[in-house]
Amino acid sequence: MEPARPPKRKIGLLSIMVVAAAVVWLVGGVVLFTMLQQQTRLENDAQRVYDGSSARVFEATRTIRGLERLAREGDALIWVADTAIRTRKRQQLHSLLDDAALQGEPEIREVVQKGFATLDENLADLAQNGAAAQERSAVRWAPVMQQVLNKSEAVGAEVSDLATREADQILQSTDDARTMLVGVAALAGAISLALFGFVYFMLTRPVVRLAKALVKARDGKPISGKQEVIRELQMLHDAATALGSAHRELETTRAQLEQLAHTDVLTGLANRRMFEQQGERAFLHARRYGEALTVIAFDIDHFKRVNDAFDHKKNNAILRALSTYLREAVRAAEHPVARVGGEEFALLLTHVSLEDAILTAERLRKGIETLAVAMPNGASLHLTVSMGVAQCRDADSNLSALMRRADMALYRAKENGRNRIEQAG
Repeated sequence: MEPARPPKRKIGLLSIMVVAAAVVWLVGGVVLFTMLQQQTRLENDAQRVYDGSSARVFEATRTIRGLERLAREGDALIWVADTAIRTRKRQQLHSLLDDAALQGEPEIREVVQKGFATLDENLADLAQNGAAAQERSAVRWAPVMQQVLNKSEAVGAEVSDLATREADQILQSTDDARTMLVGVAALAGAISLALFGFVYFMLTRPVVRLAKALVKARDGKPISGKQEVIRELQMLHDAATALGSAHRELETTRAQLEQLAHTDVLTGLANRRMFEQQGERAFLHARRYGEALTVIAFDIDHFKRVNDAFDHKKNNAILRALSTYLREAVRAAEHPVARVGGEEFALLLTHVSLEDAILTAERLRKGIETLAVAMPNGASLHLTVSMGVAQCRDADSNLSALMRRADMALYRAKENGRNRIEQAG
């Protein structure tokens, strides 16, 4: 049995320069110092981007969710007929005033306070005048809701822009490093006139490989972990590998930010913003070509009881189970389905008659009724939903008007016993 070979010893750049000449050693030392400084800067930039992105994404997520909740529930409260329900939902919304994510920046705090001021004004008007104040409250709330949603979009755009700028800084640092290494390769070529064979195998070829690795790092491509003979070049190769990984992680973060703007994180369904964007396009198309467009709004019956009976993780599991069923039961590419609130969902049907839309709603209602969600005690929880169906008509000026009609039908379904479908008038 042959004895194990000792690991190949790496040769320092200083030894190579001493063999070549004292002058070459001096030049190589200066170049090496510069390259090591560049390596440190690249590593620091990559780590800064990685550390900063996660915190900003988390904070932006909380801010966006809070603003969207204020806009959505403030609009929904206008159409709630029961004063006690309005009062309870208003109390639940009060937690937004204590949320640090919504109170940190003066502009966001001002938008939130203005939203609550208008909300309280609407509630007072509704308490005094009842249904007669609904349209007036809706007109009063519309510009405030738009301002809140605009601020939500601005927060998402700001975080995305910050990530983009930091990525550009990293790419610029990579280009600087690549320029430096091209200079090193040129110097090695000049020295090779005298010691071509020795320098070519010991320095030039590793430097070219390292330059290619940095180009790959700039483009976010994987870099092979090839062993270098020279210690310092191995260090730079490792730095390039780390930079390439950081670049890919940054691209992943940017993709997550894009997904965050359109996807509900808990369920994986489209969020309210995405649903409204798709719905507005479908609404304009339906109006232009006279085609049918239907919104089905539905939410889980007695979900507050479920919230009180189980912990937060189990409640999330219930929402995910329902969302999984919806993805399997609905072709989302043709008929978008979204989570538009805590336990509220919406489905958009195009090119479907009102009769077929009601049949679709009934199929979903029955399917959800038979859905079994496993509970910790071994039992299965069965859910029911109440649904409101509204088809676009000439009086609907936009998608929001159509969704309000669907929401009003949904509330009627709840008032008439739940686990049923009501058609909008």
